[in-house]
Amino acid sequence: MTDRTDYNTYRLHGKEAVLFFSCGYAGGFFLMMVFYNDVLLAAAGGLACIFFLPVYKEHLCQKRKQLLEAQFRDFLYAVASSAAAGRQLDRALRDAEQTLRAIYPAESPLCVELAALNRAVREEHGDEGALLADLAERSGSDDIRDFVDIYILCRRLGGDMEAVISNTSKTMAEKMAIRREIRTLTAQKQLEGRIISVMPVLVIMGLNVFSPEYLEVLYTTAAGRVIMTVALAGIAAAFIMTQKLLDIRI
Repeated sequence: MTDRTDYNTYRLHGKEAVLFFSCGYAGGFFLMMVFYNDVLLAAAGGLACIFFLPVYKEHLCQKRKQLLEAQFRDFLYAVASSAAAGRQLDRALRDAEQTLRAIYPAESPLCVELAALNRAVREEHGDEGALLADLAERSGSDDIRDFVDIYILCRRLGGDMEAVISNTSKTMAEKMAIRREIRTLTAQKQLEGRIISVMPVLVIMGLNVFSPEYLEVLYTTAAGRVIMTVALAGIAAAFIMTQKLLDIRI
């Protein structure tokens, strides 16, 4: 992870790419064998996993954003404590970096960002406000952007910085609590949707094992191939729609 990470996009690293393409190809090959019972078609169909790469990247991107926001909330608590003790922001940022390193791994997003920010302030005499604004712009988080905008305005016009940091951290904590509650409430429905999506595949596998002649016409005729293709497309569409309906964001 670089010091200038854009949190609105995600680039797969070596192990992540290998894992995705290995599992994706194996899953595609398996599904094509179940629905078409043709090794050559399954070998070619496994390559369809490439079309799901943007979905996988978006999933990882959202997970990274959630981690960044959670760490930023803890960062605000640490900065608020330093501000209450009368320390200046540059010192508060250094204290916050040490606090977060005690909680999270050094390679976690905000630990990397704070290390780069403090190094820029210390060695290059960078402006912490401008550096925080750059992080807010790259984060893609409305909460982080709002805090940085208010912080810069307070520093320019004067204001109770401790109160601003305290109120922002409370607001972020409340939003995260609501998100956790929503995820808890929708977890069962997501599981049910996945089970429903998998059931047709299990039924076809069972018929192939216990009554292969029953499905032979679907594998050996053009009409059967069309029916299987429509069924596979319907299962994929239902799965995607279920995930989108249960993807509630605040």
